[in-house]
Amino acid sequence: MAPRTSWKGFLKLSLVSVPVKAYTANYTSQQLRLNQLHRECHARVKYLKTCPEHGELKSDEIVSGYEYAPDQYVLVEPDELAKLRPGSDRSVRIDGFVPRDEVDPAYLTGRAYYLLPDGAAGGKPYALLALGMHDAAVCAIAKVVISGREQLVKLEPVDGLLVMSVLQVARSVKARDEFRDMLPEEELGDDERALAQTLIDATSIDDFDYASYRDGQVEALETLDRDGVWHRRSPGEYRVGYRTVSSPGPEAFLGATLRFEPGGDPQALHARIRALLVRRGATQPLGRPSCGSVFRNPPGDFAARLIEKAGLKGRGFGGACVSTKHANFILNQGAATATDI
Repeated sequence: MAPRTSWKGFLKLSLVSVPVKAYTANYTSQQLRLNQLHRECHARVKYLKTCPEHGELKSDEIVSGYEYAPDQYVLVEPDELAKLRPGSDRSVRIDGFVPRDEVDPAYLTGRAYYLLPDGAAGGKPYALLALGMHDAAVCAIAKVVISGREQLVKLEPVDGLLVMSVLQVARSVKARDEFRDMLPEEELGDDERALAQTLIDATSIDDFDYASYRDGQVEALETLDRDGVWHRRSPGEYRVGYRTVSSPGPEAFLGATLRFEPGGDPQALHARIRALLVRRGATQPLGRPSCGSVFRNPPGDFAARLIEKAGLKGRGFGGACVSTKHANFILNQGAATATDI
């Protein structure tokens, strides 16, 4: 699946404008996200917006305000907020160039974009700018409006590609001096410094491979495409969301290679797994053929609760019926078809 652009506009340097498009460099849906549940029934915990005097509030009853003194607020209307947001001329405006090591890493936010030329007309000026920055060993400091907010960014050429990294402004970063003053003063002898250098030299990485560092337990995935070709995929090739997986192609998952760290009591782990399976068996029709949990939960509620409240538990059509144990499961009673479901 081709990546989607996050932003389109112009890269402006003096009187020169280069049409560019931006692609986010960060995967935002690969982190494991856990939900908070009620221990007894596994229902998801809700967070309600309440007023201490009037109880739960509806969305149209909530306004925004700025606290100028303890418990004293001035209301700010949505149209007033809109006026405060900077207008966007859809451009990355370069203020100037600085040495590549001039930008303190503490100012990096972790959000980055890949900039590419948008159309044939932008190809040559884009390449000239990227090559010129590389030869001069500089990066560009620029400003751009993204999502209605002006952002300070750094542009840097990497392998011929311009990478735009979002920066924090100075007032958002704690001063380094207050932490430097906490360092104890140590007198280091020549022998000690030589020993430290020896240790560093002994553990230097000659061929650094950033991709070898992973933050999850999935090492690889095995898939089969529609032509019967087997593939071994890396987790980075997928973007995972709620009930959605963006994959390199129409493929079925066959298996996965997982990495686990040693530790823990095996008997306790097995007991924990058995307890979880018993609990699932008590609330879900695991022993019956089904198409699984079918309906997506609506915002602020649960599909199973709504189905049960409508009196549809056990209701059937053809060979399919709603489970009497968990209303979001549709069971196959023997010869259910997709139409029945």
